[in-house]
Amino acid sequence: MNNLPLSSWRTAYASAIFETDQNKISLRIADALAVIEERLRVPTDIGPVEQKSIEAAQSALATLKVERADRAIAAAANGNSSH
Repeated sequence: MNNLPLSSWRTAYASAIFETDQNKISLRIADALAVIEERLRVPTDIGPVEQKSIEAAQSALATLKVERADRAIAAAANGNSSH
């Protein structure tokens, strides 16, 4: 079995989750979501463990995206333009 699709989405996911540069995090999240979508389009069967992992990653990325937006709104309300 080729683990490249599995590795690609997990690597992109980890890059988003562990990104510390607030100027890059939105891009990392978008990239991770795009790579996950690519994995879901691969004709190779996705097993139940990987499917659960993908669902958990998508959920975590969605939460991270919302949290990032909330921080940006709070910073703007406080007059701080840095995110």
